[in-house]
Formats: sequence, C-alpha cells, structure tokens
Amino acid sequence: MQPIGAPTGTEVSLSAYLAHLRKGYLGRQQQTILLALSLSPQSLTRHQLGERAGMSLSSVCGRVSELLDLDYVEVDGTRKDPGSSSPRTTLRLTEKGRAEAARIVAEVRQG
Repeated sequence: MQPIGAPTGTEVSLSAYLAHLRKGYLGRQQQTILLALSLSPQSLTRHQLGERAGMSLSSVCGRVSELLDLDYVEVDGTRKDPGSSSPRTTLRLTEKGRAEAARIVAEVRQG
C-alpha cells in the first residue's frame, strides 16, 4: 500500500518526461537520431541507432516513436542481426525527415 500523498510510478514518469521536455533533452535526442539516420547509407535498427548515437535503447525507442508520429522516420523492413534471436525492425528517414536533418546540419554549420 502506498502512503497518502506519495506520487505513483506513472506520476513520477510523467514528471521526469516533462522535465526533460522543458530542458530540451528530447529535442536534442530526436536531432541526434535524425543525424545518425542521415549519415547512414542503409536503414538502421533501434539497437544500431543507440550504439551510433550513444543513447540507451529505451531513449532511442521513445524518440523513434515520436519521430514516427511526426512522419520524419518510417519502418523500412526487418533484419536479422548476427547473435540476435529475432529479426529487428529497420528505420529510414522520410522526405520530411531528410529535410529536417539537412536543416539541423545547416544550423550546426552556422554555429
């Protein structure tokens, strides 16, 4: 039984999510994923994105879900990686995602 007035797990998660949103961490993570996909000649799995972007798999999954909703990323297919017991979904940028990645690169170059 939880003490009266103590936040639930959902409330704590929502609070943490909103704090990340206010600080801009989520936007930077989305940009990092867009750039990683734009620099790759092939579609990538969420695991590969995490490795290339230096992000945890749970962060990658959350940001990819948001990018799918924004139509910046789309599912390209599946791939069975060596050492994996099941196929993994591969992702690629949409036209809208490529335009956003190009905008980010131009913004970074301008300083």
